[in-house]
Amino acid sequence: MLRLCFTLSALFGLLFTGAGANEDVDQFCKEVFCLRPQNITSFGTYELDVFDQVRWVLAEVNGMDMKSALSAGEEMVFTYARGVNHAAAIVPVAGPLVIQGYLVDGKIQDRFAVSLLIPSLVPDPPRPTNPAVTIVEEPSLSYFMRTFNQINYSQDIETMIDEFVEDLERDGRDFSSDKFYIAWYNKLGLMQIVISGSQAIIT
Repeated sequence: MLRLCFTLSALFGLLFTGAGANEDVDQFCKEVFCLRPQNITSFGTYELDVFDQVRWVLAEVNGMDMKSALSAGEEMVFTYARGVNHAAAIVPVAGPLVIQGYLVDGKIQDRFAVSLLIPSLVPDPPRPTNPAVTIVEEPSLSYFMRTFNQINYSQDIETMIDEFVEDLERDGRDFSSDKFYIAWYNKLGLMQIVISGSQAIIT
């Protein structure tokens, strides 16, 4: 049976070996239930991934830097999953842990949202009691994704996002430039920088 209700140690404690970062993400999703794309198109240093409609538990966090927002947001979504909701029920959730941020003139703003996937086996998740936490449904969407298996902390996240956006612009990709996502798979630096494609996928 798949173990879907994660703790922080289960979500981030996995160790990886392999030829590259994309293989590490694939291995993560073989070990535990997580969000996986329905279609992948590779462009060398990044991919265009298409995902089916999904549901998230999402925590809004404002007025903090990204590191502080990630810590505060993950606590809120895990608190919801551990039963602090209107049904007082344990809610299965799945990785990766995602932080969404917003860009103005290429600068990261102090407004974030932290989320975890609610698997389809939970058809009617209970309402959160925390007003900063919501249940969000997204349609089938496309995302440009660049995967890293080790963070170079001498290069900050904002620079990494800027470089990705510049590469998408250089390649003539159609994308949304006002926000970004970072999907965290473990504490060792396995992560994806994610930029939305400009349109939902019509199915």
